[in-house]
Amino acid sequence: MTNLERILEGKIDAAQALIEKKYTVTGDMRLFNAFLDGLFGPVALNADKKKKLVPVSFKNTPYWFFLALCPWLFCFLFAEYSPLIGVVVPLMLSGLVCVMKRVSDLVYFERATLLVFSLMSLMVVTFGADYSGNSYAVMGYLSLSLIWAVSTLKTVSLSADYTHFFNGRNAHKNALFLKTNRIICYIWSVVFLAQAGITLWLNTTMLVNFAAIIPIL
Repeated sequence: MTNLERILEGKIDAAQALIEKKYTVTGDMRLFNAFLDGLFGPVALNADKKKKLVPVSFKNTPYWFFLALCPWLFCFLFAEYSPLIGVVVPLMLSGLVCVMKRVSDLVYFERATLLVFSLMSLMVVTFGADYSGNSYAVMGYLSLSLIWAVSTLKTVSLSADYTHFFNGRNAHKNALFLKTNRIICYIWSVVFLAQAGITLWLNTTMLVNFAAIIPIL
């Protein structure tokens, strides 16, 4: 692993690495100091004022995000065939994902997923016979759209909770990184909203049995 990769992952301090001559800079040091915040987050070229580096947990990485998506995928795959299975099992899966982490490590998406499936499970138990399985799939897509949209109101948006893995936890202090991830969340919110609309439309066609699945293909 190169020194640059260690810096981007937050394992070593950019300013301290420069002082220790682990890498060199040619040109105007004042200009480099101005760009340093944008490249590696807020730092100071001062050996006596090292920033505290927060280690990256595997459980807050893009790989963990895909695991956190499993309850949603299960819901879309099985809600039409059995609303009870398509909603209650995802509740159990999301609960398992949360149990596998310390409470302090849980991020917004995992908490929101558990809350949504808790409410949907309550609806299934109470009104299950009144709604088709695809209705719960549509609720799932709309919930995902809302979850991603609301996360843009947070300082650290949904995707930034996981993608900081590539730049180290200190990326949360990088304005460009946060803004980029906020835009990503807006885009995914629109995508999930479109998927809800596609599911509703497919409900009126001969593909009704696959209405919840086709939008994710």
